[in-house]
Amino acid sequence: MDYYEILGIPRDATTEDIRRAYRRAAQRLHPDKNVRPGDTQLFLDASQAYELLSDPMRRAKYDAQLEAIVAKTVSEARLDVRFGHGRQNLLVLDEPQMHYMLLEILPPKNPSPQRAPINLCVLIDRSTSMRGERMDRVRRATVSILESLTPDDSASIVAFGDRAEVVVTPKQARKVKVARARLSQIQAGGGTEIARALETGLAQVRSRSTQGSVNHVILITDGRTYGDEQVCIDMATEAAADRITINTVGIGTDWSDALLDEVARLSGGSTIYMDSPSALGDLMDRIHHSLSHVAALQVLVEADVAKEAVLRSAFRLRPDPLPLGDAFPMSLGHLPSDDKISVMLEWMLYPLAESGELELAEFHVSSGGIGSEEEAPQLTSVARIHVSEEPDSDHPDEDVLSAVGAVTLYRMQEMARIEASSGQFEQARQRLENLAKHLETIGESKLAKRARSEAQNLKQTKHLSSEGEKALKYGSRALLLLPRSVKR
Repeated sequence: MDYYEILGIPRDATTEDIRRAYRRAAQRLHPDKNVRPGDTQLFLDASQAYELLSDPMRRAKYDAQLEAIVAKTVSEARLDVRFGHGRQNLLVLDEPQMHYMLLEILPPKNPSPQRAPINLCVLIDRSTSMRGERMDRVRRATVSILESLTPDDSASIVAFGDRAEVVVTPKQARKVKVARARLSQIQAGGGTEIARALETGLAQVRSRSTQGSVNHVILITDGRTYGDEQVCIDMATEAAADRITINTVGIGTDWSDALLDEVARLSGGSTIYMDSPSALGDLMDRIHHSLSHVAALQVLVEADVAKEAVLRSAFRLRPDPLPLGDAFPMSLGHLPSDDKISVMLEWMLYPLAESGELELAEFHVSSGGIGSEEEAPQLTSVARIHVSEEPDSDHPDEDVLSAVGAVTLYRMQEMARIEASSGQFEQARQRLENLAKHLETIGESKLAKRARSEAQNLKQTKHLSSEGEKALKYGSRALLLLPRSVKR
């Protein structure tokens, strides 16, 4: 048993810290005051923890045993789970209250040096609007990622418009000159049918999938698909089940951000907005880096939530920001070996009538193994929080506070879009002006200028520009990205 966790204290706690923690626990859990099932056992556990930790000799021996157990567990684990809370205590209240927390999934301290083979398919929109510079940039960027692959990797290229076809096979992709020549033959023309592209691309990846390979699809488009949106969504769900992630890349403004976001969310991927194709090469380099540094495949989180709690929303903050909806299970994508997955969860708590400890949720985290490794065992971790009649005196977690602020700004532009589309033009304009002020305060002057420009555009034309909508949406979403530091 982790006696430090039972008392809610760090392992370097002083004797006075231990005494205070035990007093708080005894007041909450004493059998004379509590009759809830399990409270008596919790009280006995707290008493046992106090007796051991308050004795210096017994504590020293226990610490050595605990350190050995933790070291062994960490060395064997493929991932780790941490929780951060916006406040350490919920209040006893006769009305609902909000609570924000971070769920962090971390790679092992000493990840395996083994690099998993990459199994990749790039889907290139060749519709009429991709003619010229856009197609030239896509060709060069695609060649650059092929040049970065190793002999153990596999790749193919699919071009799509009204139909989809494999223009570069895995065998041809190994010879860059051949792949470049094949790509040069792609001619832009026709419409955009994304479902055909996904069907062909996913079939390519599935046919080459091996035990522990990093399976990934990159969809590059500048147009909208019509009539097959639900088919695309269904295929993204199936891709996640097969541990295939999908990155969607939208160039320009005439593409459906709602569809590309949903495909990315369901598959554990990301959506990237590019107002021009000039940075496609850098983007491909970043994607290749992420695929080359994977500690666990397609992390999936399920949860058994307390009856007192309802999940209102979830946002992935690292490695790539993305709204995740309000329901479990959640596909979070591949776990980086040099980064972490961070998710902010927004909870609504029903009225809490009694002080004590609340098990907010029991999380079940599963993932696939790397290389020849088998599927990792499911990891279960419980998020607990105290309920007290006294306000929380501790400072809020800085990462949680930062995430809440960024989510607020993201929601402001979302609300402005909704208001503008429903004819509430003045409310939308005022909201954008308010958003601009907040962005200026945090030093985002370029994004603030865009918000003011759209507010003025709304006043004059009664609608938002397509370019402005996407710039504000993905610009404010980028603010969700938490610092890279990994807490242990």
